[in-house]
Amino acid sequence: MLTALLFLALAQDPSGDLDVHQLFTEANRLFNAARSPEDLRKAVEDYRSILSRGVQNGQIYYNLGSAHLRLREVGPAVLNLRRAILYLPGDPYAQATLEHARKQVLDEFPQKGQANALSALFFWHHGVSYAGRVWAALAANAAFWTLLVLRKAISFPFGRTALGALAIIGLASGGSALVEGLGQRGAEAVIVAPEVEARSGNGAGFEPVFAKPVHGGVEVRLLETRGNWCWLEFPGENRGWVPSSAVEAVAAQS
Repeated sequence: MLTALLFLALAQDPSGDLDVHQLFTEANRLFNAARSPEDLRKAVEDYRSILSRGVQNGQIYYNLGSAHLRLREVGPAVLNLRRAILYLPGDPYAQATLEHARKQVLDEFPQKGQANALSALFFWHHGVSYAGRVWAALAANAAFWTLLVLRKAISFPFGRTALGALAIIGLASGGSALVEGLGQRGAEAVIVAPEVEARSGNGAGFEPVFAKPVHGGVEVRLLETRGNWCWLEFPGENRGWVPSSAVEAVAAQS
Protein backbone atom coordinates (compact mmCIF):
# COMPACT_ATOMS: atom_id res chain seq x y z
CA MET A 1 0.00 0.00 0.00
CA LEU A 2 2.78 2.45 0.94
CA THR A 3 4.57 1.82 -2.38
CA ALA A 4 1.38 2.51 -4.30
CA LEU A 5 0.79 5.75 -2.42
CA LEU A 6 4.34 6.98 -3.01
CA PHE A 7 4.02 6.16 -6.70
CA LEU A 8 0.70 7.93 -6.97
CA ALA A 9 1.98 11.00 -5.15
CA LEU A 10 4.49 11.54 -7.96
CA ALA A 11 1.84 11.33 -10.68
CA GLN A 12 0.47 14.85 -10.95
CA ASP A 13 -2.60 15.68 -13.00
CA PRO A 14 -1.51 17.97 -15.87
CA SER A 15 -4.74 19.98 -15.56
CA GLY A 16 -3.77 21.06 -12.05
CA ASP A 17 -7.31 20.55 -10.73
CA LEU A 18 -6.85 17.52 -8.54
CA ASP A 19 -3.73 15.36 -8.43
CA VAL A 20 -3.83 11.59 -8.57
CA HIS A 21 -2.79 11.15 -4.95
CA GLN A 22 -5.75 13.23 -3.78
CA LEU A 23 -8.10 11.24 -6.01
CA PHE A 24 -6.72 7.96 -4.69
CA THR A 25 -7.05 9.11 -1.08
CA GLU A 26 -10.62 10.30 -1.64
CA ALA A 27 -11.58 7.10 -3.46
CA ASN A 28 -10.20 5.01 -0.59
CA ARG A 29 -12.07 7.12 1.96
CA LEU A 30 -15.33 6.63 0.07
CA PHE A 31 -14.71 2.91 -0.35
CA ASN A 32 -13.76 2.25 3.30
CA ALA A 33 -16.56 4.37 4.79
CA ALA A 34 -19.22 3.57 2.18
CA ARG A 35 -22.73 3.47 3.59
CA SER A 36 -24.60 3.37 0.30
CA PRO A 37 -24.18 2.19 -3.29
CA GLU A 38 -23.75 5.84 -4.26
CA ASP A 39 -20.58 6.10 -2.14
CA LEU A 40 -19.17 3.00 -3.80
CA ARG A 41 -20.06 4.28 -7.26
CA LYS A 42 -18.28 7.56 -6.54
CA ALA A 43 -15.22 5.57 -5.44
CA VAL A 44 -15.41 3.56 -8.68
CA GLU A 45 -15.61 6.82 -10.63
CA ASP A 46 -12.49 8.15 -8.88
CA TYR A 47 -10.50 4.95 -9.43
CA ARG A 48 -11.46 4.98 -13.11
CA SER A 49 -10.48 8.64 -13.36
CA ILE A 50 -7.00 7.74 -12.08
CA LEU A 51 -6.68 4.97 -14.66
CA SER A 52 -7.82 7.29 -17.44
CA ARG A 53 -4.87 9.56 -16.60
CA GLY A 54 -2.44 6.79 -17.46
CA VAL A 55 -1.64 5.64 -13.90
CA GLN A 56 -2.00 1.88 -13.61
CA ASN A 57 -0.94 -0.42 -10.78
CA GLY A 58 -2.19 -3.41 -8.90
CA GLN A 59 -3.56 -1.52 -5.92
CA ILE A 60 -5.85 0.64 -8.05
CA TYR A 61 -7.20 -2.36 -9.94
CA TYR A 62 -7.60 -4.33 -6.69
CA ASN A 63 -9.57 -1.55 -5.02
CA LEU A 64 -11.67 -0.99 -8.15
CA GLY A 65 -12.46 -4.69 -8.43
CA SER A 66 -13.32 -4.87 -4.73
CA ALA A 67 -15.67 -1.89 -5.07
CA HIS A 68 -17.46 -3.55 -7.98
CA LEU A 69 -17.71 -6.75 -5.95
CA ARG A 70 -19.39 -4.90 -3.08
CA LEU A 71 -21.82 -3.48 -5.65
CA ARG A 72 -22.45 -7.07 -6.82
CA GLU A 73 -21.21 -6.16 -10.30
CA VAL A 74 -19.50 -9.48 -10.84
CA GLY A 75 -18.22 -8.94 -14.37
CA PRO A 76 -16.25 -5.74 -13.70
CA ALA A 77 -15.11 -7.22 -10.37
CA VAL A 78 -13.56 -10.31 -11.97
CA LEU A 79 -12.04 -8.23 -14.79
CA ASN A 80 -10.30 -5.72 -12.53
CA LEU A 81 -9.15 -8.33 -10.03
CA ARG A 82 -7.63 -10.26 -12.93
CA ARG A 83 -5.88 -7.05 -13.96
CA ALA A 84 -4.69 -6.49 -10.40
CA ILE A 85 -2.95 -9.88 -10.41
CA LEU A 86 -1.05 -8.88 -13.56
CA TYR A 87 0.68 -6.25 -11.38
CA LEU A 88 0.57 -8.24 -8.11
CA PRO A 89 1.45 -11.82 -9.10
CA GLY A 90 1.22 -14.15 -6.13
CA ASP A 91 -0.50 -11.60 -3.88
CA PRO A 92 -2.66 -13.71 -1.52
CA TYR A 93 -5.29 -11.02 -0.90
CA ALA A 94 -5.82 -10.30 -4.59
CA GLN A 95 -6.02 -14.01 -5.38
CA ALA A 96 -8.44 -14.72 -2.53
CA THR A 97 -10.71 -11.84 -3.53
CA LEU A 98 -10.67 -13.01 -7.15
CA GLU A 99 -11.64 -16.53 -6.10
CA HIS A 100 -14.49 -15.08 -4.02
CA ALA A 101 -15.69 -13.09 -7.06
CA ARG A 102 -15.48 -16.18 -9.27
CA LYS A 103 -17.78 -18.04 -6.89
CA GLN A 104 -20.52 -15.55 -7.73
CA VAL A 105 -20.49 -16.77 -11.36
CA LEU A 106 -22.89 -19.70 -11.55
CA ASP A 107 -22.92 -20.37 -15.31
CA GLU A 108 -22.25 -23.94 -16.43
CA PHE A 109 -21.04 -24.84 -19.90
CA PRO A 110 -21.36 -28.21 -21.66
CA GLN A 111 -18.17 -29.90 -22.78
CA LYS A 112 -17.87 -29.96 -26.55
CA GLY A 113 -16.42 -32.92 -28.45
CA GLN A 114 -14.91 -34.52 -25.36
CA ALA A 115 -15.72 -38.22 -25.03
CA ASN A 116 -15.76 -39.72 -21.54
CA ALA A 117 -13.33 -42.47 -22.52
CA LEU A 118 -10.79 -39.99 -23.86
CA SER A 119 -11.19 -37.77 -20.80
CA ALA A 120 -10.46 -40.73 -18.55
CA LEU A 121 -7.52 -41.87 -20.66
CA PHE A 122 -5.92 -38.43 -20.74
CA PHE A 123 -6.93 -37.45 -17.21
CA TRP A 124 -3.74 -35.44 -16.59
CA HIS A 125 -4.52 -33.19 -19.58
CA HIS A 126 -8.07 -32.39 -18.47
CA GLY A 127 -7.70 -32.64 -14.70
CA VAL A 128 -4.35 -30.95 -14.01
CA SER A 129 -3.73 -27.22 -14.50
CA TYR A 130 -1.43 -26.00 -17.26
CA ALA A 131 1.10 -24.72 -14.69
CA GLY A 132 0.94 -28.04 -12.83
CA ARG A 133 1.76 -29.97 -16.00
CA VAL A 134 4.68 -27.67 -16.82
CA TRP A 135 6.16 -28.12 -13.33
CA ALA A 136 5.59 -31.88 -13.45
CA ALA A 137 7.48 -32.07 -16.76
CA LEU A 138 10.37 -30.00 -15.40
CA ALA A 139 10.58 -32.00 -12.16
CA ALA A 140 10.43 -35.35 -13.99
CA ASN A 141 13.12 -34.21 -16.42
CA ALA A 142 15.43 -33.07 -13.59
CA ALA A 143 14.86 -36.29 -11.63
CA PHE A 144 15.47 -38.43 -14.74
CA TRP A 145 18.88 -36.93 -15.48
CA THR A 146 19.90 -36.87 -11.81
CA LEU A 147 19.07 -40.56 -11.42
CA LEU A 148 20.80 -41.38 -14.70
CA VAL A 149 24.03 -39.73 -13.52
CA LEU A 150 23.87 -41.29 -10.04
CA ARG A 151 23.33 -44.79 -11.46
CA LYS A 152 26.88 -44.70 -12.83
CA ALA A 153 28.24 -44.50 -9.28
CA ILE A 154 25.48 -46.10 -7.19
CA SER A 155 23.37 -49.17 -7.86
CA PHE A 156 19.66 -48.48 -7.34
CA PRO A 157 17.02 -51.20 -7.12
CA PHE A 158 14.42 -50.81 -9.87
CA GLY A 159 16.59 -48.10 -11.46
CA ARG A 160 15.41 -48.84 -14.98
CA THR A 161 11.78 -48.90 -13.88
CA ALA A 162 12.17 -45.53 -12.17
CA LEU A 163 13.86 -44.04 -15.23
CA GLY A 164 11.09 -45.33 -17.47
CA ALA A 165 8.40 -43.94 -15.19
CA LEU A 166 10.08 -40.53 -15.04
CA ALA A 167 10.44 -40.49 -18.83
CA ILE A 168 6.74 -41.26 -19.27
CA ILE A 169 5.69 -38.58 -16.76
CA GLY A 170 7.96 -36.01 -18.39
CA LEU A 171 6.79 -36.77 -21.92
CA ALA A 172 3.10 -36.93 -20.98
CA SER A 173 3.10 -33.72 -18.93
CA GLY A 174 5.37 -31.80 -21.28
CA GLY A 175 3.56 -32.93 -24.40
CA SER A 176 0.18 -32.04 -22.90
CA ALA A 177 1.37 -28.55 -21.89
CA LEU A 178 2.95 -28.02 -25.32
CA VAL A 179 -0.23 -29.00 -27.16
CA GLU A 180 -2.31 -26.66 -25.01
CA GLY A 181 0.17 -23.81 -25.32
CA LEU A 182 0.34 -24.06 -29.11
CA GLY A 183 -3.43 -24.43 -29.35
CA GLN A 184 -4.33 -21.31 -27.38
CA ARG A 185 -5.64 -18.44 -29.46
CA GLY A 186 -6.81 -14.96 -28.70
CA ALA A 187 -6.65 -12.76 -25.64
CA GLU A 188 -7.99 -13.60 -22.19
CA ALA A 189 -11.16 -11.62 -21.54
CA VAL A 190 -14.16 -11.36 -19.19
CA ILE A 191 -17.87 -10.85 -19.79
CA VAL A 192 -18.62 -7.50 -18.12
CA ALA A 193 -22.32 -7.09 -19.01
CA PRO A 194 -24.77 -8.35 -16.34
CA GLU A 195 -25.96 -10.87 -18.93
CA VAL A 196 -25.65 -11.32 -22.67
CA GLU A 197 -26.89 -13.74 -25.31
CA ALA A 198 -24.11 -15.55 -27.15
CA ARG A 199 -25.10 -16.06 -30.78
CA SER A 200 -23.97 -18.25 -33.66
CA GLY A 201 -23.13 -15.23 -35.82
CA ASN A 202 -22.18 -11.57 -35.53
CA GLY A 203 -25.69 -10.17 -35.42
CA ALA A 204 -28.79 -10.09 -33.24
CA GLY A 205 -30.70 -12.21 -35.76
CA PHE A 206 -28.54 -15.31 -35.31
CA GLU A 207 -29.61 -18.21 -33.12
CA PRO A 208 -28.41 -18.32 -29.48
CA VAL A 209 -25.56 -20.73 -28.77
CA PHE A 210 -26.70 -21.57 -25.24
CA ALA A 211 -30.12 -22.22 -23.75
CA LYS A 212 -29.65 -19.34 -21.30
CA PRO A 213 -27.85 -15.97 -21.41
CA VAL A 214 -24.25 -15.81 -20.24
CA HIS A 215 -23.69 -13.76 -17.09
CA GLY A 216 -21.06 -11.25 -16.03
CA GLY A 217 -17.81 -12.69 -14.73
CA VAL A 218 -17.50 -15.59 -17.18
CA GLU A 219 -13.88 -15.80 -18.33
CA VAL A 220 -13.39 -16.33 -22.06
CA ARG A 221 -10.87 -16.02 -24.89
CA LEU A 222 -11.41 -13.23 -27.40
CA LEU A 223 -10.71 -14.76 -30.82
CA GLU A 224 -11.86 -12.06 -33.22
CA THR A 225 -13.54 -8.65 -33.38
CA ARG A 226 -15.76 -7.89 -36.35
CA GLY A 227 -17.56 -4.57 -36.32
CA ASN A 228 -19.43 -4.26 -33.03
CA TRP A 229 -19.26 -7.98 -32.30
CA CYS A 230 -16.66 -10.25 -30.70
CA TRP A 231 -16.15 -13.95 -31.33
CA LEU A 232 -15.40 -15.72 -28.07
CA GLU A 233 -14.34 -19.13 -26.87
CA PHE A 234 -16.26 -20.02 -23.70
CA PRO A 235 -15.41 -22.73 -21.15
CA GLY A 236 -15.92 -26.18 -22.63
CA GLU A 237 -14.53 -25.02 -26.00
CA ASN A 238 -17.90 -23.58 -27.01
CA ARG A 239 -17.78 -20.51 -29.26
CA GLY A 240 -20.18 -17.68 -29.92
CA TRP A 241 -20.56 -14.01 -30.78
CA VAL A 242 -21.48 -11.23 -28.33
CA PRO A 243 -21.67 -7.43 -28.70
CA SER A 244 -18.23 -5.88 -28.12
CA SER A 245 -19.66 -3.75 -25.31
CA ALA A 246 -20.33 -6.94 -23.31
CA VAL A 247 -16.71 -8.11 -23.04
CA GLU A 248 -13.30 -6.64 -22.16
CA ALA A 249 -9.80 -8.03 -22.52
CA VAL A 250 -7.91 -8.64 -19.28
CA ALA A 251 -4.76 -6.96 -20.56
CA ALA A 252 -5.63 -3.34 -19.81
CA GLN A 253 -5.10 -0.77 -22.52
CA SER A 254 -2.84 2.08 -21.43
